[in-house]
Amino acid sequence: MNWIETCKRYVGFFDIMGFKDLVYNNDHDFVKIKMDKLHEIVQEINLNNPEGLPDLFKSIKVVIFSDSILFITNDNSDVSLKYLLLNASWFIAKCFKENIPIKGALSYGIFTANFNKSLFFGKSIIDAFLLQEELYMYGALIDCKIQKKMKEYNLLEIKWVKQVTVPFKGGNATHYVINWLEPIKDNSTVDITEGLNKFYLSSSGVVRKYIDNTISILNSLKNQF
Repeated sequence: MNWIETCKRYVGFFDIMGFKDLVYNNDHDFVKIKMDKLHEIVQEINLNNPEGLPDLFKSIKVVIFSDSILFITNDNSDVSLKYLLLNASWFIAKCFKENIPIKGALSYGIFTANFNKSLFFGKSIIDAFLLQEELYMYGALIDCKIQKKMKEYNLLEIKWVKQVTVPFKGGNATHYVINWLEPIKDNSTVDITEGLNKFYLSSSGVVRKYIDNTISILNSLKNQF
């Protein structure tokens, strides 16, 4: 399908936590292994489009810039939104399993995406970036603009999003988060518990609060099943 350069679309911003420390405190080959693994995860989303499904299911692309990852849809349809949420859930779980700590947020609005020129900009990606900066846990959440679109499309009850009490740097608040407890892609599930526990072995001090908060959210998600 033809990619639309500028339109109203859904976007996601994800950031690798502690990337500077990862690069500074490890040899180059170790960092390359981590980044190659991240690239493999992204490529599964970009290339593994199930055959026989509508073209709209293929209207999502993911790009990596150093320690940042962008999710971009090609339109603002309900199908693209569902596919974005599914892949965001799967992406987070895979990163946790590979011991790659990330956090992020999803937003909505007019956005320009020109892949040939590597040109990506719009208020929505800034909204997503600023929201994830406030987040005091690993994982991702959706902003009010996405929530409104989900309400419009009757998607607030889908399994890839859950409403929980979220820890922010300024305190707690009720928010919809991406449910990475049991993400499903190609009929497979991902166990993230072991990956979360491994984070303890590579962190100290206040960073461990991120892990504690993430495990708390994990338990909140489990209690909703």
